[in-house]
Amino acid sequence: MMCLYRCTDTPIRVPDSAGEGRRVVRFKPTVFHVLMKEDRRNPSLWLRNFFWLCVTFGRFYVYAVLDGDQVIHSSCVMEKCYKFRFMKKGDIHVGPVETVTRCRGQGILPHVLADVIRKDFPDAGMYCVIRDSNTASQKAFAKAGFTRIGTVKKTKMLKMYHRCGH
Repeated sequence: MMCLYRCTDTPIRVPDSAGEGRRVVRFKPTVFHVLMKEDRRNPSLWLRNFFWLCVTFGRFYVYAVLDGDQVIHSSCVMEKCYKFRFMKKGDIHVGPVETVTRCRGQGILPHVLADVIRKDFPDAGMYCVIRDSNTASQKAFAKAGFTRIGTVKKTKMLKMYHRCGH
């Protein structure tokens, strides 16, 4: 089952998880970036960026937390597109998000959600879709002020998400 969450509360204040030597960068992948510059040693990252770039017609951003020159976390943010029928114009969807195993539990995702993305999209409704079995992500999104508001179902054709419960 897929659960639908919306940012409804003031986020819990989390310490700046960027910490010493860490920084958060935002970039907007372009066709040139994905086809020419993307690190081909990580095919899953290349495929993810290319897929979301096509699906969102370019309304797609990546927030990456760097520890030195290593990416330890990435959050994808996309504006309303055909896949998320329940969203309104101006809303954003956060996900997929990934944190390397050794850095989990350090408050990186809540920091990125609460302090970084919210500054770039101050008036947007923020949504995410999380598998019911993914309790770690549910806790991290809850720390950033997200509340479960229902469930969604993914259609077989076009893989669109529709609300199916509250």
